[in-house]
Amino acid sequence: MATGKKSFIAYADWKLTFDELPDEDAGKLIKHIFAYVNDEDPETDSILIKAVFANIKTTLKRDLQKWDSQRQQRVEAGIKSAEIRKRNATLVNGRSVSSTVSVSVNVNDINKGLLSEVKTSDVPDDLKEYYKIALEFQKLFIKNQTDRTVKPTHQLRATFKNYVDPIRLILQQDEATKEDLLDIYDFLNSNAGTFWKENILSTSKLREKLPTILMQARKPKTKQNIKYNDKL
Repeated sequence: MATGKKSFIAYADWKLTFDELPDEDAGKLIKHIFAYVNDEDPETDSILIKAVFANIKTTLKRDLQKWDSQRQQRVEAGIKSAEIRKRNATLVNGRSVSSTVSVSVNVNDINKGLLSEVKTSDVPDDLKEYYKIALEFQKLFIKNQTDRTVKPTHQLRATFKNYVDPIRLILQQDEATKEDLLDIYDFLNSNAGTFWKENILSTSKLREKLPTILMQARKPKTKQNIKYNDKL
């Protein structure tokens, strides 16, 4: 097990394997597993234990690689956050003073402002990508409303927070990808997405219906569909 890792995942479907083993072999197998995850390099003369453990070992290695990847991402995020805080430090009377308060005020002001009026240079670095994606979807929603001769009142009044937060949550919490959003953007900008054009008029609604729209967006595309995803 990697340094700093104090646990591992035991899967419910392993029970089927253990149920098929005699109690003595099942006990040997679980002890073998614990020895392995504690880096004891266990060995066994039992061909049965070796064969059964081979599949479990593959799963444990896969989980370890995933854990290592997530840990590295957290480390990189921490480094990036530290760099941002360092850039936001200002000198007051010759001393370095964190400007967290003023930055927080600026972010709060941006959150309340209209999305279309926010300047890219004013958006915090960690929100820039979400902001750009939200802005492109806002333009698309306005276009879809205008094409239907409906005044896009709500879309024009969209605030930074109300439009950017759903995009951030889609990518961070819902674990969707940018490619997913590109496919949905194309779909809502095509004849194939006519029904959804009338129903998806905000990024919050987009998040709510994301799985359904994505499934339909990835059906075989017709020649009428036009790609616009280079905008995102």
